[in-house]
Amino acid sequence: MEFSEVVRRRRMVRRYSPEAVPREVLERVVE
Repeated sequence: MEFSEVVRRRRMVRRYSPEAVPREVLERVVE
C-alpha cells in the first residue's frame, strides 16, 4: 500500500468516524 493511498483512506475514515486511523495501518506505513 502506498502512502498516498493510506492518506486517502485516512481521510475517508475520518468522514465516517471520529476515530483516528487504526494503529495497524500506521504500523504498516512506518515499516
